[in-house]
Amino acid sequence: RNQAFALYAAERIAHSRRAVLSAGTDGRDGNSPAGGAVADGETIARALALGMNAEDYLTASDSYHFFHALGDTIESGYTDNNVRDVRLWLDFH
Repeated sequence: RNQAFALYAAERIAHSRRAVLSAGTDGRDGNSPAGGAVADGETIARALALGMNAEDYLTASDSYHFFHALGDTIESGYTDNNVRDVRLWLDFH
């Protein structure tokens, strides 16, 4: 859910001066090895340059491979501490 949220947000903040981070405090996000992902206003452009379509990854529920290809996953390993998800939204104005 965290990586999917970050990918959904990436589409909405494309070409802006914004960034988002979404991660689970336990270091896990579903069944992927990542706990979350980061995205900014350049994420979608970087993906397009690699021939990746964000909507295809959202439709396939495969946001992990999208962010992994960009190097934007958060992979801390299991933290043994689950106090909810963390989401940060930054506006650089």
